[in-house]
Amino acid sequence: MKKNIVSVFFILPFISVFAQAQTFKLIGVGQDYEEPLYSGEAILIGQYSRNYEDYTVMGIENPVCFNLSLKQLKAAPSPVSANFCFKNSREAHKILNLPINGKKGCLYEGNAKIKIKNFSLYSSIDPSVLDITYLVSASEVSKPKITCD
Repeated sequence: MKKNIVSVFFILPFISVFAQAQTFKLIGVGQDYEEPLYSGEAILIGQYSRNYEDYTVMGIENPVCFNLSLKQLKAAPSPVSANFCFKNSREAHKILNLPINGKKGCLYEGNAKIKIKNFSLYSSIDPSVLDITYLVSASEVSKPKITCD
């Protein structure tokens, strides 16, 4: 019996840390667009992408983005959406081993397990707009597949 009690007390802190890391809390709305802002962290598995064309998404120049399959999305905590970009795209290049200046007109894609922090839900205002989050870290990063026009 003592062994079981000790095991429960040993495992509980890990369960609560994992549960906390996978939740988001609504903390307000953005100043410019009044998009819902969430605080929290999550670990996700999916596909990163970077299109080496000059473009801007919600004020982020040449962003690195991430996509979840329908199966992955079902496992993700709310409000995480299927497609989002990283506010800290410069850091995301380094974290995902992407070149800052890739081949013009080429798409770099790969798979990774990532940890994100906070979430701006722009798609709740306009479904055609991508949501924004911060990339904290990545593991199991595959070498990018490069497709050019």
